[in-house]
Amino acid sequence: MWATFNTLTRKFKEKANKPIQDPHTGQITNDPKTIANILAAVLVNKREQLPSYSTEENNTMKKQIGVAVKEKGDYDKDFEIEELYHVINKLPKNKSPGLDGITNDVIKEMGPKSNDFLCHLYNMCLAKARLPRAWDTSLIVPIFKQGRNSLSPDNYRPISLTSVFRKILEHLIKHRIEEKIDKALSRRQVGFRKKRSTIDAVVKLENEIKIGMQEKNSVYAIF
Repeated sequence: MWATFNTLTRKFKEKANKPIQDPHTGQITNDPKTIANILAAVLVNKREQLPSYSTEENNTMKKQIGVAVKEKGDYDKDFEIEELYHVINKLPKNKSPGLDGITNDVIKEMGPKSNDFLCHLYNMCLAKARLPRAWDTSLIVPIFKQGRNSLSPDNYRPISLTSVFRKILEHLIKHRIEEKIDKALSRRQVGFRKKRSTIDAVVKLENEIKIGMQEKNSVYAIF
């Protein structure tokens, strides 16, 4: 019983902070707040260096998305409880929670009434196109890149721990639109699709090269 209780109420384990060197002053610190500020500044700087789309490009993408979803279909109807159970049953165990401390294991132990309420909440989000504010906040955890200098803040990658309730909604929407989008994609598109990988593209290219050699034709490939 206690093992189950500890699993359901699992919190982050306290770990000793790795010392970090301030890239501006060169000072090494162990203070958690100072370390957080240094890492945050580095991550913000990296984000600002990422390429951004122009207003024209953004408007073009919005128009394309609008055309794609203009036609009404099954993907925008209310979520059914069976869909929710399908997503919950596939939630992995022993995963770190978001700021609310609620883990996947807690969700898996919920009863029918709680799941009915959750399904109703998701349908409200779908109808109003809004999310609870708490779901927009995530916990950023820096992960050290093994084999590198631990003093450098550049050698940490961030992971974002979001609320499990938000993750479930994302999966519900993903399952809805996945089938529609998959049918619209070219059969040659193998990346980011179920039961397909870049190996399929390599095999296809290899076959085209073999056919070209047999027929003494040129084969052109663009990477």
